[in-house]
Amino acid sequence: MEIVCAKARAGSNPVSSASDTILVMEDEQLSETERLNRLGEELNTLQANKNDGRGVNHLRYVVDDLKRGDIVAARADILNQSDKFDCIPDLKQWVIGNLFGDTRHPWESEEDCLKRINKKND
Repeated sequence: MEIVCAKARAGSNPVSSASDTILVMEDEQLSETERLNRLGEELNTLQANKNDGRGVNHLRYVVDDLKRGDIVAARADILNQSDKFDCIPDLKQWVIGNLFGDTRHPWESEEDCLKRINKKND
């Protein structure tokens, strides 16, 4: 059995029977989950105004991932849909700045990533 240290949210079941993991969430994890949830809400608002109010379909998956607090799934969905971001450059920049930070993003070559990291470390 694996134990993950943290406080459980009120009303939640801290035991995951599927993986036999006792989940106890720390305040930092709660704040990260909340931060991702807020980013999800912000991205949802931004995407909803695109395409004459119809929104951007492929970003709705990313919004759902963020609202669940799953940055890994959000980045995977972005990677899978990265070719569609050329028509929404403002949201592409928002995604890079808010969801990737220092991590290599789908539109950055490995060479450019290494240059950026080396420049930052100088």
